[in-house]
Amino acid sequence: MKKNRTNIIIILIFSLIFVLLTKNYYIGDDTIFHTSNIISYTTNLITPKLLNNLGYGINIFYPPLPHFIGSSIYHLTNNITITIKILEWLSFFLAGLAMYHYTNTIFNKKETSLITSLLYISMPYLFTDTITRGALNESFIFFILPLIFLSFNYLQKNKE
Repeated sequence: MKKNRTNIIIILIFSLIFVLLTKNYYIGDDTIFHTSNIISYTTNLITPKLLNNLGYGINIFYPPLPHFIGSSIYHLTNNITITIKILEWLSFFLAGLAMYHYTNTIFNKKETSLITSLLYISMPYLFTDTITRGALNESFIFFILPLIFLSFNYLQKNKE
């Protein structure tokens, strides 16, 4: 248990370093869409800041989890830049935790799981999706992907 706690702290610090490396907030392709959704979730379900104030139905094309979490953080901080940075960190950290749990279940070796997790969260596509593009929903997929693989693993074990 102590080794797991140490590895989780290493994943936490590693993901925090990733977000701190980009101390200046970069407005990516999807940033305005996501920030508008996060801010509007605190008041209503239509985003008036998009499409010439005609609004845009949210939850149609994107899963709402990052926007719900973001609106809760925004409600506490009242600063959209801090909210986005926390969501970026959370996407790295949760992806690392999920991959650590998945690989630890498969290999049953904590050191291998830690290295795999750190490599997973340092992959260029996750970094590009999260930091450069500002695609919050896509970056949260990296958290869910290892859990899907873990589910397939459990299904395969039950089949045998």
